[in-house]
Amino acid sequence: MINVERPRGYRTFSYIIKLQVKPYVGPHIVVGVDQLTINVGAGTAKVEKYEHLKSYELPPNLQNMIKKVN
Repeated sequence: MINVERPRGYRTFSYIIKLQVKPYVGPHIVVGVDQLTINVGAGTAKVEKYEHLKSYELPPNLQNMIKKVN
């Protein structure tokens, strides 16, 4: 977690949460770093921003998992 704020002040149910996540393949092979900004309110949650920050090369035995974009 990077940051949590209450944009409307103390004792409100609105939050803006910034997370940094590391997606992975299999049990432990990290494939990148992403950052998400999520706006959470009473009964709602919305991803406001998504950024892909870094990619890591897959090992040779997993290269067949990469999808080619036309």
